[in-house]
Amino acid sequence: KKKKTKYMVLPLVKVFSLVIKSVSKPFAKQIKKAAVTSPKFHSIVVYGARTWHSTEGKLMMFVGDRNSKPKELNVNAAIDYGSELVSEGFLLGIAVALLFWENRRAAAKDKLKEEKLRKRFSDLEEENAKQQDAIDMLRLQIKDVLSSSSPSSSSSSSPLSASSSPPSL
Repeated sequence: KKKKTKYMVLPLVKVFSLVIKSVSKPFAKQIKKAAVTSPKFHSIVVYGARTWHSTEGKLMMFVGDRNSKPKELNVNAAIDYGSELVSEGFLLGIAVALLFWENRRAAAKDKLKEEKLRKRFSDLEEENAKQQDAIDMLRLQIKDVLSSSSPSSSSSSSPLSASSSPPSL
């Protein structure tokens, strides 16, 4: 039952991620339009893209590709690159939110399972205590019956005295 659920979740996650990627493409186009029409957003996207591109180039030089120096992006390339970055950031945000939600859901499920186990354990302890009380009461009754049938026998010599422990199984 649980294996079937686990195997069903994986395809659903993949389908959902494809849907999100498909939704993000028009989102990226809207970002490009907004970057072209809005001067403030235009400057933010261009600055972000150029900064990212420059940082990426510096990292490549640090890693070992010392032959190429990062070139500054022109405005159109920066808008394309910046809108792609925002789109990927959107996807990353959705993915992080889904992971967070799944983590919380699993934690709640584990907590519920733990509570059920605690309740079951508590019920078993309570049942055990009731059974022990019943055993003690039966021992006392047996002791009374044995002591009333033979008044000369002492209570300490009885094999079923109240203080003796039950035989181990």
